[in-house]
Amino acid sequence: KISFYINRDRNIINYLKGLSLPEISLELNKMQGRKRWWAALTLFIFTGLLLGIWSLYSSRIWLADKVISLIPYSLEKKIGEKILPTTAFGRKIVEDKRLLETLEKALLPMRQQLPKHLQDFKFYVVNSGDVNAFAMPGGIILINMGLLKKSESINEVLGVVAHELAHVKNRHVLRGMVQSLSLFTIINFLIGDISGVIAVI
Repeated sequence: KISFYINRDRNIINYLKGLSLPEISLELNKMQGRKRWWAALTLFIFTGLLLGIWSLYSSRIWLADKVISLIPYSLEKKIGEKILPTTAFGRKIVEDKRLLETLEKALLPMRQQLPKHLQDFKFYVVNSGDVNAFAMPGGIILINMGLLKKSESINEVLGVVAHELAHVKNRHVLRGMVQSLSLFTIINFLIGDISGVIAVI
């Protein structure tokens, strides 16, 4: 029986194949078998990892939706009020009484048409030049000064605010926050450790 090291160099392997010796052919066949086995094992492990990642991602979305369904809107409002002062927006709130009264008057018809739990939404004007508005959990709407200055009419502002309120109604902001939490944190909430989740948020 011949025992030797099989080099991975293709030229050497082709040379050995050309010798047509039974012992060498047997060793080459064994080597090819091992290569196929390792390739299959690698593919199996890689596929398993992909399925595991996909399962974790899917379960996170499902768990996040379960968490959101357990959070009452009253608690979501408290979360938003707690977060606002910690954000950059919270440090740029505009205190212009006349401007705020004008906006409140313009927003009143829209406010009255909202579901009851959303009618007390709060809005703030932020000293930012960006032509945009943002929603935060619990019906907090941040309206940038840039939007107010660049809009050609109040209706454009109302349209943007209505869009942000749709995010609040569908709890998109809260869903994004919960999905950003670790799987461990989400599970803690589901088993009752709500204080830990609120602290993380």
